[in-house]
Amino acid sequence: QCKLGLTATLVREDELINDLNFLIGPKLYEANWLDLTEAGYLANVSCTEVRCPMSAEFFAEYLHESGPHVKQLLYTMNPNKCVAADYLVRQHEARGDKVLVFCDNIMAVKFFANLLNRPYISGETPYKDRMVKYNQFRKSSVVSTLILSKVGDVAIDLPEATVIIQVSSHFGSRRQEAQRLGRILRPKADRGN
Repeated sequence: QCKLGLTATLVREDELINDLNFLIGPKLYEANWLDLTEAGYLANVSCTEVRCPMSAEFFAEYLHESGPHVKQLLYTMNPNKCVAADYLVRQHEARGDKVLVFCDNIMAVKFFANLLNRPYISGETPYKDRMVKYNQFRKSSVVSTLILSKVGDVAIDLPEATVIIQVSSHFGSRRQEAQRLGRILRPKADRGN
């Protein structure tokens, strides 16, 4: 009997990665992503951080709020971040990019979908509706942007995606960052990578 585990993100923040050795054995091979990019197996990507200071009103509320859920909503739906997200989505769509906007908070996912007037997918989205939206994104110029909750982190196949915008994440999880970046790592022959 043989078990094989394949992953692009052999990382866990809780150190339970050692359990993987027990379950399927040790790592047998690891490829350097820079070598894979140079060989043309991965797209050449550029990551940019856009800092969006909180508006005075939101910052005052943030300082006085004690609940972590409300604090998360305040920094996620910061008006300056909303303006930046709207600008970036429009700029990239105008260039012909296919954009994935990631947000971990469901209320914020719906807010950004409404603000940007773009479709969203969350855990609440029925399977049939998800497939319709994924296919529209893949095959149609009508849908160039999808707003995704954490459901977009794993097990979706959207090779057409060329840009990701992350408005909130799971507090700096390296695994989540790698998964999301992986959505745009497929080389695009017609885009010069």
